[in-house]
Amino acid sequence: MSDRNDRPRIRRDERDLVGDLLSIADSGPEIPADGADRIKAAIKTQWRRDLRARARRRWTIAAAGVAAAAILAVAVTTLDRSDRVVTRPTGPVAYFDVVDGRVEVVSADGRSIVSSELDLPRAIAAGSWIRTAGESRAGLRLGEGQSLRLDVDTSIRLASTTRVDLERGAAYLDSRDANGSPVDIATPFGIASDVGTQFEVRLTEGLLSVAVREGVVAINRDDLDLEVGSGVAVTVSADGRIDRRRIDPSSGYWTWVQEIAPPFDIEGRSVADFLGWVSRETGSLIRYSEPGLERFARDTVLHGTAAGLSPIQAPDVVLASCGLIAEKNGEFLVVRRDRVPSR
Repeated sequence: MSDRNDRPRIRRDERDLVGDLLSIADSGPEIPADGADRIKAAIKTQWRRDLRARARRRWTIAAAGVAAAAILAVAVTTLDRSDRVVTRPTGPVAYFDVVDGRVEVVSADGRSIVSSELDLPRAIAAGSWIRTAGESRAGLRLGEGQSLRLDVDTSIRLASTTRVDLERGAAYLDSRDANGSPVDIATPFGIASDVGTQFEVRLTEGLLSVAVREGVVAINRDDLDLEVGSGVAVTVSADGRIDRRRIDPSSGYWTWVQEIAPPFDIEGRSVADFLGWVSRETGSLIRYSEPGLERFARDTVLHGTAAGLSPIQAPDVVLASCGLIAEKNGEFLVVRRDRVPSR
């Protein structure tokens, strides 16, 4: 062990030399007036990229755990969106998937169309306002594949394929299976940034609430950079106060989202495909009650239609056609054979 007295010392003449060098050194280029803002923007961009990378790692780990437990999981390819080039929209930025009740669309030039005049799928141009009435909801497909759903009494502006301005109410975004650039939901209290996830943004009584069902969401504003993970709901007040609470992905909180889910076309699809959709929309994990049922689900092809059925209702109807039933058991939806007693 060396003694402190053995450490090298800076002699007086060396300190003088350092001072002389500093006195003649060039001060360097002047920092531009917007330099601080540019540095902050660069840091924030890198921060969002890091969040996306962590979200991808979490999905990989979660998928491995599900496979080990013999639970059906939906196969997902997670793409790196950090290097995508965002371009200005040259065509429609969204299409209506589902309309339930009275929905109004006001285009950028002021023309208004109500839901009774909408033919689905209806193309929506950039700059359009969409408003749902007090008992109405709407489901849209953004131009790059994301599912956007609007709760009752909601008003949004579709600024572009990657930005939604929320004026009031609640918007839910599901972008995990999309191939496009991340989407920002902007509010007067901050911007919720999509990191490949399912989440809801809600404005109520001057508060911003962000509930994350899956993945990660970044909330940005001048005085706040916040990461919200899966199963967490955060409320942010105008003065920056933050409240957190847990929220289960399969809880009744998400019922409104399922009621306005885009329809699943079962024709020619397997039972496993259908159950993957049910799992995605309800937040329930699929479990098979006996060996061999998972393979049966993969090999069995469905025909017909499930139009008009929500993800909660559809299993009872669709599975019955192939001799199966599904029962909710906590976070799981247990699939078993329908053993109808003989008479």
